[in-house]
Formats: sequence, structure tokens, C-alpha cells
Amino acid sequence: MVLRIPLVSVIVLGIITATVPGVRAAETINVRLKGSDTGLTFQGVGAVSAGASTRLLYDYAEPYRSDVLDFLFKPGFGAAFQHLKVEIGGGENSTCGSEPSHAVTREELAHPKARGYEFWLMREARNRNPHVMLDCLPWCYPGWIRGRFSQDATDWFVAFLDVARKRYGMEIDWVAAAQNENGTDRNWIVKSVRPTLDRKGFRSVKIQAPDCDKQYWAVFDEFDKDPAYRNAVDAVGYHYVNGREPWQIDQVSHRDTTPKAKASGKQLWASEEWSMSGGKWDGTGAVFLARLINKLYIRDRICKTEIWCPIDSIYEGLPWSDTGAMQADTPWSGHYTVWPAIWAVAHTTQFAHPGWKYLDG
Repeated sequence: MVLRIPLVSVIVLGIITATVPGVRAAETINVRLKGSDTGLTFQGVGAVSAGASTRLLYDYAEPYRSDVLDFLFKPGFGAAFQHLKVEIGGGENSTCGSEPSHAVTREELAHPKARGYEFWLMREARNRNPHVMLDCLPWCYPGWIRGRFSQDATDWFVAFLDVARKRYGMEIDWVAAAQNENGTDRNWIVKSVRPTLDRKGFRSVKIQAPDCDKQYWAVFDEFDKDPAYRNAVDAVGYHYVNGREPWQIDQVSHRDTTPKAKASGKQLWASEEWSMSGGKWDGTGAVFLARLINKLYIRDRICKTEIWCPIDSIYEGLPWSDTGAMQADTPWSGHYTVWPAIWAVAHTTQFAHPGWKYLDG
């Protein structure tokens, strides 16, 4: 019999004995394991490349660029991120810069372009880990799209998947059927997104929604009344479930997962969390992140955590510079810094793999 040790126990043990003030180094904490215990399925730890946060990494010369990519995605080596969500570029400033669109005009839908660096980043992640889950979400839209929840928008989404398939040989696993932190629309998902994905040869692509930072978990009330909506959405994700400032681990923002959400059987995701500097070990940096990955399951039964962003490849002086798991923001020098957050993530990802089960006891 193979006993899968609970993530929450092992990782929290490491934090308690190493970092919590007042706990003696030699103190032993006993954790009782019960092989027949029940728990949900671990869905992985990931990162969100968006808002031009990865811009400067592409300009690094080799071997430094590959070194950084190894620290991000190579299994058993560094952070070993298990999920990568990228921005579907819309050509506008989306946080720290703009990301170009694969279809700047309506005419380009027929022959979308592999612009920017997100397709490249997904390919590099897959080259290192064939099992890494790929995902995508827009922050903004080109001006020709008639409404963010329109057939235009759906066709634009599908064209992005088409570029990944035809130009890079990649199948993207998920689409976040939403606009970043601006919610989604039931009719759009049920009547446009899901049918178009199926019709265009992307039946295996799953839908996550609402990818919002408001009205937490309210979508489950809609699911109660609408089986078609419930069946079309494969995972439910919200941003900053734990809250933003002040950065406290114990849910001062009252965004706790509801009993209805926990009992739904849906995958629950923290689809963007912890936009802080991984250069610190302290209670806002790496230690916070390690605790958060554990607490989101213990407290909220959230099985996937995605951080923004995988790497600080942002020009110094721009908003949100020094954010991410590591830093590579000077391609002209080849210099990069492996921050403590890489190892905080590694404590989970180098130990557990998507598909493992939590032991709730």
C-alpha cells in the first residue's frame, strides 16, 4: 500500500520548526496519518504571466534565459510550477505594460499571428514539463471586438488556441471565460464559448470562471438554478481570496469559501493570489506564500493556487516591479536572482503532484 502523506501536515511542519518565533528547534510535533482518510484532489501550484510582467525575460541571452526557465518550470529543480496561465494580449496597458494581440483586426482572425512572448513562454514550460497545465485569460480586448461577452470575443479566444496548436504544437488545457477581475456572463459561456470550442475542435479545453475579485462564491447560487451553466463551468476561480493589504494570512477580508461551494464538487481555485516580492523571507514574502498554499486548502478547500507573477521581468520604476517568485529584469547584464519564494513553492511542487489526494485529518 502506498501512503500519500498529507501536504498540509508535511509543509506546515517545515514552517513551524524553521520559522515560527517561540517554537524550539528540537520540539517534535506528531502528525497522525490515516490512509483511509478522505480529502480533495490537489490541483497544483501555478503562476500567471500577464500585465507585461515577463517582458524582459525574452531578451536574455543564453544560457541565462534557459537557467531562469529551469528555475521556474523544470520538475524537481526549482519552483517547478505545475500550472501556467498567460495573458491573451489585447494591445492596451494591462498592468506594467501592454501585450500584443494575436488578432489586431477582424481580418486577422483568419490567420492569427504568434505575437509577443506568451506562446514562447508556454512552449518553454512544456519543453521542461510535458504535464504542465496551460491556461489563458484576457485583460483587455482589441477595439474591433463588439462587446467582451460577444461572439467576436469567443472567436478571438479560439484564435489564440489555434495559434498555440498550429504554430507551436501545443494544446492549451483551460480558458478562463472572463475578463480579468471583471467577471463573466452566463449566456456567453453556455451559448457561445462552450459550443464554439466544441465546434472548432477544442472539446477537451475546460472552462474556468468567473476569475473575478468581487461577489465571492456567488456563482454557486446561480448554479443551483441553472444546470446548463453549472455543467459548462469546470472550475471556479476567484482572485485574492485571502485578501490584499493588509497582508494577513487569516482571512480578515471575509471572502471565505461558502459551505455551498465546498459541497459543490467543483474544483475551487485561487486563480490569482499573492502579488508580492518573493525576495523576502518574511510574513509578506516567502513564508506568507508557503503558509497561504496550505491555508487555502485547510480553511477554504481550495486545491489550486496561482500567483502573480512567476518572475519580475519588469523595468525598475514601473508599477509592481519587484513582484514575483524570482527576478530577471536586466537582460543587458544577464543577471538574475533566485528569490526565497522559489524554494517556498518548491516545498510543495517538488513533493506533491496534481492528482494526489489531501488527507483532511
